[in-house]
Amino acid sequence: MAGDVETGLVVPVPELEGFVSPFLAAAGNPAHITLLYPFVSPPVADAVIDRLAEIFSGWPSFDFRMVDVGWFGEDVVYLKPSPAGRFKALISRLSAEWPDYPPYGGVHGDPTPHLTLADGEDPASMRKLADRVAARLPVVCSATEVWLMQGSRQPASWTRIRRFGLSGVG
Repeated sequence: MAGDVETGLVVPVPELEGFVSPFLAAAGNPAHITLLYPFVSPPVADAVIDRLAEIFSGWPSFDFRMVDVGWFGEDVVYLKPSPAGRFKALISRLSAEWPDYPPYGGVHGDPTPHLTLADGEDPASMRKLADRVAARLPVVCSATEVWLMQGSRQPASWTRIRRFGLSGVG
């Protein structure tokens, strides 16, 4: 597994952990919004950790709401944060700092901030899931920290290796 270990930066969404964890259980990931994936290869250098700490300590925490269910084609169902602007600003800031690591490898151009509920499952099951989740929205959330995660494409392999608090000033 050593060769396929990756890292990523995510905003955890603990307010949704009990709400979406039954749907995310197969993946073994916490409820989160991805900022930058894939990121630097592990082990992450101390200079990168220090730079991330500097960036995030100067970034204000913020509130958002999960307001709607969205789809990427028929393969991925997700929750939409609103407003999405601060997530986009964080993604842009990180992309500018590490241009060799564009979000999603540069495949999606301008990425849409989202919380994935299901990816590549049976379409009928995903539609039922989307309907069940939509009936419970909106949910008020706060972005107070960013996690540096490490893992592979294997289920339940991702773990937090570093937590960065957002400043709370803004």
